[in-house]
Amino acid sequence: MQTNMSERSQEITKELQSHGGFWVGPRDYETMTLERVSEQFSELHDVILAHTDDANVKERAIQAHEKTQQFAETAFRAYTMTAEELLGRPIDSVFAVPLRADGKNPIYSTDTDAFLPLLSREFGVSPELQLRATLGMPPSVIETNFQGDQPGEAGATIFVPLFSTMMEDIPDKQELLRVGSPIMQKAAELTHIRLGAKVLGLGGTFPKVSMYGAGFKYHPKYNMDKLVTTTGHGGTVHLILETVKALQTTETFKDQDTSIGIIGAAGSIGWSTIEGLHELVGKLPMRINDHRYGDLQNKVQDYKYGDMLQQDATALEVLQQSNVIVSAVTRPIDLDVIDPNSELDLRGKAIIDDSEPKAFKREQVEARGGYLLNVVAEAKGDFKALQRDGLWTGGSDKPYNFGNEAGLYGNAAWGCDTERVIISWADAYKEAVTQEVTPDNVRNIGRLCLEAGIGVGEFQSFSRPVHIP
Repeated sequence: MQTNMSERSQEITKELQSHGGFWVGPRDYETMTLERVSEQFSELHDVILAHTDDANVKERAIQAHEKTQQFAETAFRAYTMTAEELLGRPIDSVFAVPLRADGKNPIYSTDTDAFLPLLSREFGVSPELQLRATLGMPPSVIETNFQGDQPGEAGATIFVPLFSTMMEDIPDKQELLRVGSPIMQKAAELTHIRLGAKVLGLGGTFPKVSMYGAGFKYHPKYNMDKLVTTTGHGGTVHLILETVKALQTTETFKDQDTSIGIIGAAGSIGWSTIEGLHELVGKLPMRINDHRYGDLQNKVQDYKYGDMLQQDATALEVLQQSNVIVSAVTRPIDLDVIDPNSELDLRGKAIIDDSEPKAFKREQVEARGGYLLNVVAEAKGDFKALQRDGLWTGGSDKPYNFGNEAGLYGNAAWGCDTERVIISWADAYKEAVTQEVTPDNVRNIGRLCLEAGIGVGEFQSFSRPVHIP
């Protein structure tokens, strides 16, 4: 069956590429119209049916096309509607996420399954076709948080079509800014003008590509002065520190001498994690790495505990010399490439991966004896503002989780999502993080989490629990 699916995917890809247009050549990130995406979906639908013999699959593809088209129509119509018309009530805060489709990795294909079901692998859609078929969509609502009934608790998640592939396809920074700015403007309009939200939390690579949120604040038509953006990095680093503490309560780690490693240490999250851990446990030696070797070296030289930091040339060295490793990068780390003979021993080690897209593959880490954890939060008491409603997946018993295979497990929420929720809930707009995150940011967001009863979620990665004895 897998072979047949693979062959069908190749046939579908080959035929669509023979059509030319959207399916070949430079990717068009700029043309954002309903006419464009409707034509893409129709072409894809017709080719899927032409290469499918199974009557049941054909019927599901027809239904998926209808749902996909309906979502697109609603997404474009939202820019003429109010929050009450679109969702039945105004929104207090919004979480903006990218789609992690890169045209290569099939695991992120499930990011769109809930609301663009025609693009599913079930129908033989390759990662490249999925990416190209999504281009042209505007920022769109994909999830809601309506379980909380207190002021500041109503939320929504929107996907914003800024892709990691844009940086490869558009290497000139000025051109990239020109292409990306209208997309950020549409996201801000949807958030602030249409949905009425005051707080916009940024997921994935958005803090970096938007200059810590500034890119979402400029709009040629609407005043965005009252829109509060926050990077999510305060909540993320707080939860990284809390995850380290939680690890130390397990039988596996409580009797070990904790040796910390940080991959991506020169970045905002990586460096703030170093500072936070030193505040948490004192002068602790750490192994650190970043491909921006000079930037990291400069930070080490200016740091009060710089003598406690061992700068390694490779991520592999950090993995070899540490038993709790934090990863905060924007590039994959393929263990089968850097450790082709599987000589790396990760037994008794945990990798806390906050990279987006995720740097590590769970099966590669576990094959070497280690544990792979994502950075997630969970409300422990009556706080309901983090709970998702399943807007496009049939109810809150089956909420959309930003990719069924690479998302969340149980009632968990991403750390960056948590930050915008509690800032809105607490009316604490001054705590928004709009620059490289600092220890003060982490402490303040951590305090708000404590007040709301939010702690570390169950150990998990890629939508599955991780059992650490």
